[in-house]
Amino acid sequence: MILEILSAVLMVSGLLLILWCMFGMLLLPMGDKMSVQYSATQDAVEMEQSIRCFVWLRETGVLRTDLTIIDRGLSEDGIIRAQEMVNRYNFVHILTDPPIVEDRTGGK
Repeated sequence: MILEILSAVLMVSGLLLILWCMFGMLLLPMGDKMSVQYSATQDAVEMEQSIRCFVWLRETGVLRTDLTIIDRGLSEDGIIRAQEMVNRYNFVHILTDPPIVEDRTGGK
């Protein structure tokens, strides 16, 4: 009796896990049309932690894109940190002279 209940619970849990994974795949962006950009300024002390979060998302399959660090006035220490990230991860790139893009968010 207990073995039957346990096996039923495991089967239902497995089915729910499969459905959850299929639903998650529907939410992923298709193709390589998405890009991730990180605007870095001054020393960018929080940059390494943010990039590690991106790496985790990429390694788990949630994101399938490269990361571009945009230099928005990095100091020497910030440039060293950014270069370390580029050397560590082959999907991280630096854009040192970014083009001026119109702000469409309406922010300041």
